[in-house]
Order: sequence, then structure tokens, then C-alpha cells
Amino acid sequence: TTRVDDDRTLVGTYLKRRDDASFVALYRVHTPALYRMAWRLTNGDQDAAEEIVQDGWVRASQRLGTFRFESALRTWLIGILIRCAAEQRRRRRAPPDALDEHTLAITPMQGANIDLERAIGRLPAGMREVFLLHDVEGLTHEEIALCL
Repeated sequence: TTRVDDDRTLVGTYLKRRDDASFVALYRVHTPALYRMAWRLTNGDQDAAEEIVQDGWVRASQRLGTFRFESALRTWLIGILIRCAAEQRRRRRAPPDALDEHTLAITPMQGANIDLERAIGRLPAGMREVFLLHDVEGLTHEEIALCL
């Protein structure tokens, strides 16, 4: 079976039963990828990433009945996660991300040893989301548009 078929089965079972076991099955399949995305969106802040994933699952579980499989379930879940991350940034009143010369400056010595996670973390939030969705998660431009 394909991932879409598996997701349809998991979602269908959850919507039919609304029990812990069917939710946990769905949660276990998708949470590792959601957590990785949240961790990167929060620049490695474990507590913030966990909060975003939790908020995302709460919203997703309430809205799964409206999901129509017009995109991959993971794409839909990541879209929810991104909105939760944006709301968390607003709540924490973080200063807006901005590119500056210091952020983008790479000396020849640094060029060989760029810390990819730090570089991703320095991107403004909107750019970081698109980069992660495309280059890390492998989503198409159409799928990214559905997330954002």
C-alpha cells in the first residue's frame, strides 16, 4: 500500500473510533517528521518545538474530519504546524527576523565548515519555512502553497 492509503486508513479509523489507540497510531507515524520541522522552525528550542507539535496535533485532531486528501496528510499537518509556529512567535513577541550583513557574511574559513542548522536558523521565518518544506521535506511548490 502507499502512504496515502495508509493515511486514509489511519484517519478513517480515528474518525470512526475517536479513541486513544487510533490517535496514537496516527501520531506515531507523523510526529517524528513534525517534530523535526518544529525543531528547525524554533532554531532548536526543544520546549518550543514540543509545544508547537502538541498545538498542531490538537488542531489537527479537531479538523481531521474536514481533511479531503487533496494533498498528502503530512503536507496538511505541516501547514498546521507552521501556523502554530507563527502564532507562538507572535505570543512570545519575538523580534521580527531580518537578514543583515552579519547573518549572511561567510568568510573563506567558514565556507568549508558551515553549520547547516545554524544557517537555517538564521533565515527569516518565512524563508526558513519554504526552505525546509522544499529542500528538507521534499515538497513540491504546489504542496508548499497548500501549507502556507
